[in-house]
Amino acid sequence: MKIVTIKLLKNIKYNFEFLNNVSKNIPIFLCLFILGFNTTFIGQSFKNSQLSNQKVASIYNERIENIESILESKGINLDQLEVLLLGTKFEKKLNLYAKNKDDQEFILLKKYDFCKSSGHLGPKRKEWDGQIPEGIYYINHFNPKSSYHLSLGINYPNKSDKILSAAKSLGDNIYIHGDCVTIGCIPLSDYWIEELYLFCLEARNNGQVQIPVHIYPFEFDNVNDIDLDPFWMNLKELYDHFMKNKTKLSIHVDEKGNYFFEDNGI
Repeated sequence: MKIVTIKLLKNIKYNFEFLNNVSKNIPIFLCLFILGFNTTFIGQSFKNSQLSNQKVASIYNERIENIESILESKGINLDQLEVLLLGTKFEKKLNLYAKNKDDQEFILLKKYDFCKSSGHLGPKRKEWDGQIPEGIYYINHFNPKSSYHLSLGINYPNKSDKILSAAKSLGDNIYIHGDCVTIGCIPLSDYWIEELYLFCLEARNNGQVQIPVHIYPFEFDNVNDIDLDPFWMNLKELYDHFMKNKTKLSIHVDEKGNYFFEDNGI
């Protein structure tokens, strides 16, 4: 994550120096307990650093009870929350899936509408093409000071994008954000980005360091009768498997830029 304070880095350094110094005299299980405690502290410090922003703190205080109510209605505990985002460009939908850490299957929690879109169907392959990316990403930045109200960055370009693009510059700075403007990002209304930001904040605080963001050209359920290019066929495999099983996928990229997966839930 980009949001790491000097205090946290010193805390991590202290943890390992401390364990190195005392492990000869303290049983290993106690050392691991100490390290585990401080790992929890790091997660809590991420949340605290976010809430130190006045805007985020105000939104949190105003809306956290509703967040908890939504989760409770689905049998999900706030302190066990994990999330996954699945977007489809043609339908202009960003679907939020959620589960408890120990559950195998995600359930659909909310559907958010893109409030604006840019580009056309197909992946982003170069800078300034106006395209919303297509592929498998994760959130790599929480930005409470965004010019677009709030924003969640994704790790475009990923390994697949870099292999499959011949452009000198692929661009970057792709976000899910508010303010209803875009030249390649996924914009939601300010009201809904606030809610989504809090869901993701709580999941990150629970230790979900990489929150998956799947972006597809469309809902593949209804395109069995049309020809798909090889890239879309590859994405369809991932989409179909997730929609059938709703389990967490461990997704990798081969030397040709193709995605392949292992199912961690079965």
